[in-house]
Amino acid sequence: MQEAFTRTRLSGYVEHIDSVASQVIANDWAENDPRFLFHPAAKELTLDIASVVFMGHQPGTDRELVTTINHAFTTTPAPATRSCASPYDH
Repeated sequence: MQEAFTRTRLSGYVEHIDSVASQVIANDWAENDPRFLFHPAAKELTLDIASVVFMGHQPGTDRELVTTINHAFTTTPAPATRSCASPYDH
């Protein structure tokens, strides 16, 4: 996975990041809606970008598949980070 984060590779991701972010923000994010929740929307945007960059899957083409992939991205590292949780988090 380290090879995915070299300077050359990271600079190559910029075009994908810009494309996905521009599309999602313009089409999916609510404007002037007090019910809009930024954190969940930003998390989903980040996962959409990751699915494009690392898996070549374009957002909006198969919402069910992207949702499944995003769920896998968030649940896979959960057991590894759980041991770092504070005992006061419960």
